[in-house]
Amino acid sequence: MTRKRSLLSIGYAQLDEHDYEVFDQLVEGYAAAADWTKVKSLGEMALFVNPADPDLHAALGQAYLALGQIDDAVYEYQSALLTDPPLARPAIAHLGLARAYLARKHKAAARAAIAEALRVEPGSAEALALKKKL
Repeated sequence: MTRKRSLLSIGYAQLDEHDYEVFDQLVEGYAAAADWTKVKSLGEMALFVNPADPDLHAALGQAYLALGQIDDAVYEYQSALLTDPPLARPAIAHLGLARAYLARKHKAAARAAIAEALRVEPGSAEALALKKKL
C-alpha cells in the first residue's frame, strides 16, 4: 500500500528517520531553495541512513561551504568523490573543492581541483569561469 505524505515536513523526516527517500527529497528541495541550514541539519541526519550517497555528500559540501564551515565542506566534497556508486558529475565535487580551497586562500589546491574538474568535464563553463577568476 502506498501512502501519500508531505515531503516538506522536517517533523515527518524525524518520525520516519529510516526512510531515506524522505531525506533525499527534502535535502534536494531545500538545496534548490538555497536553505543551507536545513540542508545541513537534514543532510547530517540522512548520513546515518545512507552514508554512501554521493549526491548527499555534495549537497552537504555545498551547505557547509555556504555556511562558512570550510573544513567540513572539503571533507564532504572529498567523500562525494570516494563513494560507490560514484557521482554522476564528479566535476561538481571538484568545483566545490576549488571554492573551498579558495576560501582557505589555497590557490594551488584550487587550481588543481579546477584542472581535475576540466579533466572529467572538458569545456565546463563553470570550471572555466572559476579558472579565469584565479
